[in-house]
Amino acid sequence: MFLCFNVFMRCTIVGLGNPGEEYTHTRHNVGWMVLEHFRNTHGLTEWEKDAKRTALVSTGEVSGVPVELVLPETFMNNSGAALKAAQYRAHPETIILVHDELDLPFGSLRIAWNRGSAGHKGVRSVIAALGTKAFTRLRIGISPVDAGGTIRKPRGAEEVSRFVLKKFTPSEREKMAEVIERAGDALGTLLIEGKGEAKETDRA
Repeated sequence: MFLCFNVFMRCTIVGLGNPGEEYTHTRHNVGWMVLEHFRNTHGLTEWEKDAKRTALVSTGEVSGVPVELVLPETFMNNSGAALKAAQYRAHPETIILVHDELDLPFGSLRIAWNRGSAGHKGVRSVIAALGTKAFTRLRIGISPVDAGGTIRKPRGAEEVSRFVLKKFTPSEREKMAEVIERAGDALGTLLIEGKGEAKETDRA
């Protein structure tokens, strides 16, 4: 059972991304896209700026579970700044992080728990802020695959940066709409039934 549901603590769902119109619909902003869909689907409050955390925040309940959505506005590499408050460090198990993942094929979803950043600088920043890896992550694959199903992810820092900051192609955006819907469903399952059940929804 996921702790938020078990003791009715508020769950915090954090979507990683970059602020600014130029980053809208880029691969690195999948986390933001998922949270916006989730907010609309569940009728949570409009986004409000939290100057102290440099983040956008929305709140409400999902099936009786108190929920807080957070979009850090500090740019990807400093995402953890929105989670430095003592309440988050004391209860990292109530945090779900949603982010893009180069190590997964485009459109796939994976649930991770207590794992390292695998080079993702936004995830690394959150781990540093919380002082632990013991939180849940919803990883969303963005890397292309060849005809044989092998991941063809970019190599080298410059190539990776160019790739993740590019906008999705029209065909990718069409497919991503379905992926975002599945990601929203996975978040709902995480909140209500826990990590084990959410993993059963995982598919490419």
